Amino acid sequence: MKRIALLLVLAACAMPTPTELQPGWHEHPDEPAGRFFGQIHASWTRHGLLEGTLQLEEAQPGFKPYFAVRWANSTTPTVLGAPFETSFVITVDPPASARTAGGCGEEAKGLLLVYLTAGTPDPSRDELVSVSEKSRDLFGSLQTVYSQPFVWSPCAGQRPLVPILLQHDPRLRLALCAPDCAEPLFARTHVVKASVELDPDYDSFGYEVLGKWDQVTLEVNGEVVPREPLAQAKWVEGRNRVRITAGSLAPWEAVVVLPPRDLQLKLVDGAPLRTGQPFTLTWSAPWAGRTWIGAHPLDVPLIKVGTPSFSSETETLTDVFPGFVDAMNMPRDVPRAELSAQAQLPGRQFELSVSQSIVVDVD
Repeated sequence: MKRIALLLVLAACAMPTPTELQPGWHEHPDEPAGRFFGQIHASWTRHGLLEGTLQLEEAQPGFKPYFAVRWANSTTPTVLGAPFETSFVITVDPPASARTAGGCGEEAKGLLLVYLTAGTPDPSRDELVSVSEKSRDLFGSLQTVYSQPFVWSPCAGQRPLVPILLQHDPRLRLALCAPDCAEPLFARTHVVKASVELDPDYDSFGYEVLGKWDQVTLEVNGEVVPREPLAQAKWVEGRNRVRITAGSLAPWEAVVVLPPRDLQLKLVDGAPLRTGQPFTLTWSAPWAGRTWIGAHPLDVPLIKVGTPSFSSETETLTDVFPGFVDAMNMPRDVPRAELSAQAQLPGRQFELSVSQSIVVDVD
């Protein structure tokens, strides 16, 4: 019994308490939305075949992609070819009911789909990971720019398709859901992205909620935050509880641990910046993955002078100061500059950054 009690004590000591959590996002749901894992490069051949290659950025062990198409006059997807690993050549043969008169003969239009399967293709069971056209109501411009019509035409010749993005995202199910779909798509609020930025002038909280909602409620540490302005959340150093509710869905909750606001940003030796000479800048942000540094001219019209920028993956930067130049790339005399640092926590969906600035002399 003594040994068991000792093991329990050691285990308890090894687990971090909420106040010991590292800066960043914690205790949030594992959101599938927006998780890109690869893309497909495809093109039509002169003979009306669809061919291309698969480029994975994140392996999907045990699963292979395959194509399907929902023709314009159909409500169910038709599988195109077999699942593939690296490349494919697919014969596309639309049914007579989908073919219409086109510019150079027959053509057929539809929605190109990509599924993941661990065995025999079955669109009713397999995960949908790509659609050729996305709704602007649910997807941002960075995704809808890849939307493309899928048109089969045997006489249109060789032509490439826009890269087909592959992602784990429940929004894709809406591509096959009729406008009067009675089944609710989500049981709870889904948050695609969330970010906190601490700045001396203002604190901002940004988020993107899955779906199109007339009412979204944000709470930080138990207090409702007005949507305008979003910056007025009462953040505290350390642990903060965030709660986001879309419509009548169950809320999304997470903990964000904020680091100290003071980055202790300083120019080593307090020397002024000199054009063509090295300088060293230090700060304290051990939690950050990368810090961006910008030099902004003071006491001169900003629009006429460029702003040098730097970055570092450590807590120090040593570089040569290039000086300030105007739009004609001519040197400009600037008496003072503001050095601003933004330390960022790496993350695709959940971000955190702290900014600080100091004013220095320029020779």
